Amino acid sequence: MTPDRAFALLDDPATAPEGLSWFQHRAQERPDSVRAAFDLAGAYDRLGREAEAAPIYEQVLRLGLDTLPEIDQARWHVQYGSTLKQIGRLEDSRAVLANGVTLFPEHGALPVFLAFTELALGRKEAALAALLAGAAAADPYGSRARYRRAITAYASTFVPNET
Repeated sequence: MTPDRAFALLDDPATAPEGLSWFQHRAQERPDSVRAAFDLAGAYDRLGREAEAAPIYEQVLRLGLDTLPEIDQARWHVQYGSTLKQIGRLEDSRAVLANGVTLFPEHGALPVFLAFTELALGRKEAALAALLAGAAAADPYGSRARYRRAITAYASTFVPNET
């Protein structure tokens, strides 16, 4: 199986256990693999199991985040920062995402996720500034499209339920 196929399995509750099992097995077989750890963390994240993803993202950092391609380093910042927000580590989330924005200024999703954390911290002006920076970023990474589902889901929490 390929990582792309295993990630696709995660999107269907009926096949998600098979996909996660594949990532777990791969990471166990390759305990020193930054790629295997990063993919496993992403799999947990995709399943909404952020508490399990966080220590694996930290393992990626210890194993050598800088050995991943630049696009994956930027994704690590988005995904780990978002995970930290979800588990309530807001200041840590802000630090990871702000660092990512500094390192990857053209990554359009990073400031958007930073805006989510700023909002959670009650910093509305900082959130608006980050969101506008994300909208203005050239985004050669295609990151806003990659994270569209997560961005849309989070944005929907701000829409009042009109019944």
